[in-house]
Amino acid sequence: MPPPPVLPIGASGRSAIDIARDAAQEAGALALSRFRRPHEITVKGRGDLLTETDLAVEKLLHNAIKAEFPEHALLSEETASTIYELARKLGKEPVYCRDTFGFLANRAARGRNDALELLWAHIATPEDIDKAMRLGYNHPMGPLELGDLIGSWSLSVHAEEDTITEFGWDGGHVHPLVKMMVRAGYTGGQGKKGIYDFWRDVLSKW
Repeated sequence: MPPPPVLPIGASGRSAIDIARDAAQEAGALALSRFRRPHEITVKGRGDLLTETDLAVEKLLHNAIKAEFPEHALLSEETASTIYELARKLGKEPVYCRDTFGFLANRAARGRNDALELLWAHIATPEDIDKAMRLGYNHPMGPLELGDLIGSWSLSVHAEEDTITEFGWDGGHVHPLVKMMVRAGYTGGQGKKGIYDFWRDVLSKW
């Protein structure tokens, strides 16, 4: 196993872990002090709610980190929409996703169930998951739009027992999201609703 990375020392001489712990405790105290109070609510990214407490916590963390590591640049979920729009103005094709382990395309490329889990956990929309696969891996289609096109969701559910027998649980089980979709009539296929519709009609509202 490779040795763990060496974390930087802040301007105060404290370790990065101590700085992060202290900042998190201060941020938690700030958020708790505003709990159950009325809030101004706006929207960030693809419809996620954002309050002035979120922004205040972000500012506190930003200032704490910037004071210790002034040479480091920072990007947060709360203000990511600004970077998103800047990228589009520069002619880039950004995707929006919540903070998660690994890159969006790398996780989706591990297998269809991984792509489904990203959607199930509201990490990204179907459009952005498929877009990441098309642009990141040069695939003609993403896994979710392909499932909608050929109507593979229903087939996957009906064939689950056989695929588990053939490939084991990890390779053969059907994600709970697919079973839920199929039970609700979102099977995909020609002229039928699929996972994109299920996201818009049901999952995005949770």
